[in-house]
Amino acid sequence: MGSLKRNTLYSAITNLSDALQLLLTLFAGRILGPERFGSFNSALSLSIVCMTISNLGLNTIAVRDVSQDHSRAKSYLANILGWKLLLSVVAFGALLVSSRALNGADADITPLVMVLGVSVMARFFTLTARCFLQAQERFHLEAVGVFIEQALLVAAGLAVLACGGGLVPFALAFLGARLVGIAVSYSLLRRHVPIRIHLDLPFMWGLQRHALPVGLALLVMTAYTHIDTLMLTRMAEFVDVGHYNAAFKVYFAMFMLPSIVCTVMLPRMSRRYAEGKHSFNKLLLTGLGLMTALGIPVAVLGVFLGEWGITLVFGEDYRAAGAPMRILCGTAAITFQVWLLRIVMVATNRRHALMWFYFSALFIHGVVAYILIPRLDIAGAAWATLASETYLFLGIWIYLLLRHFKIRGVSDGLQAAGLAFRAEY
Repeated sequence: MGSLKRNTLYSAITNLSDALQLLLTLFAGRILGPERFGSFNSALSLSIVCMTISNLGLNTIAVRDVSQDHSRAKSYLANILGWKLLLSVVAFGALLVSSRALNGADADITPLVMVLGVSVMARFFTLTARCFLQAQERFHLEAVGVFIEQALLVAAGLAVLACGGGLVPFALAFLGARLVGIAVSYSLLRRHVPIRIHLDLPFMWGLQRHALPVGLALLVMTAYTHIDTLMLTRMAEFVDVGHYNAAFKVYFAMFMLPSIVCTVMLPRMSRRYAEGKHSFNKLLLTGLGLMTALGIPVAVLGVFLGEWGITLVFGEDYRAAGAPMRILCGTAAITFQVWLLRIVMVATNRRHALMWFYFSALFIHGVVAYILIPRLDIAGAAWATLASETYLFLGIWIYLLLRHFKIRGVSDGLQAAGLAFRAEY
């Protein structure tokens, strides 16, 4: 079992490999221009939201359960793969119906949505392999697989853009890289877990019911991450979608930092919680300190340098993205904490509460965006993100103070703070 520092290093390499896709996004935004960039991201967002139906929390539950007992890996993997095949068919059907409802019979968008839908489906199968590597703390193998997939994606994508290819050829570059990613990831995983597809319906139905609260929370979380893009698609023009996504891509790239920490801490937090609350709380405090140290400097720099940075990266055509960029960067300090609080809820088996938090956050996000987008244009979508993230931060923290720390008043809070300080220092 690797040390926390070594696993964090490997997780950092994995996330930096994922950052290669950000580089491709930057070039795509410059070359495609705001309107075509908006079309591509509209189709991609819809594909991600719909294809999330094929996961429904199984990856997260697998990390938690397999990290506690590695003997579960064989049966979990075989049955999850079989179940995901069935769910993928349902998800792809939902994607086609949703695309028709959102875009009508647009001859340009429909083929793009179909190719990206298969690409996202392939990526979700790769993520399952990665989760089983994480559960066994084989972060070095995960890093190898991700680097190969992302390097191939960047090379193929840049080649298509350099040759003047359209949106569908660009999407095919994504699909090709994702298929290679599946082959590489499962080749690495088979050294530790036999790869086979099986479907024990009673077993999977029980596991899916257990994972459903996390899965619904993930689906809702994914929907509300992409709801701005989808609402702008309906309420504005593709050029506005392109401007907003330029800002949002940079904002989303900031999450590599909390992702590195949370990827490593989820399996360890799950074990610590099973061992006892004292050990778990010490790890929680460490995580909170890291998120604060990472989030505040990122937010401050982003607020002051947002507009300059967006034009430097994407070009003058994207100057309109400066205002939402500053708002989203200010949100980052809160969002970093939300990332940690989310895995705390999973590790402590509070899946139902997490589900309802994200349901209500989606509702708040949608209402605020619906009110503000007509008045503030794309800045209204950014303010909706700030509103929903603030709600999640305050709501989950209050819930944990009451249910996990059992704090009922000011005196309990001061006593808990003193105990926490002595435990840590």
